[in-house]
Amino acid sequence: MRTLAQSIGLNTPQSWVVDCSEEVNLPQELIYPCIVKAIDSSSSPKNYTIHQSERSLLESINELSKYCDIVQIQEFIFKKRRSYFWVGVMERELL
Repeated sequence: MRTLAQSIGLNTPQSWVVDCSEEVNLPQELIYPCIVKAIDSSSSPKNYTIHQSERSLLESINELSKYCDIVQIQEFIFKKRRSYFWVGVMERELL
């Protein structure tokens, strides 16, 4: 979906997958502000914090590790205004 969104000019956050079952090594190219969430969103809390520092981010990863082994960190993109739209795809074509 990210590639599709980018192809029509939408801003998409950069994302990184981190294994938190072992010692957490954050990617060097990580961008702040960011959010962190479980890869399987059904297994963890749905409240997100916008992280501005490595310390804050590691605290959230530590908390999420109680629910899952793998997390996704995403660049947080500030929205200037709210706008809603839907994109349909049928047989790999935009509707």
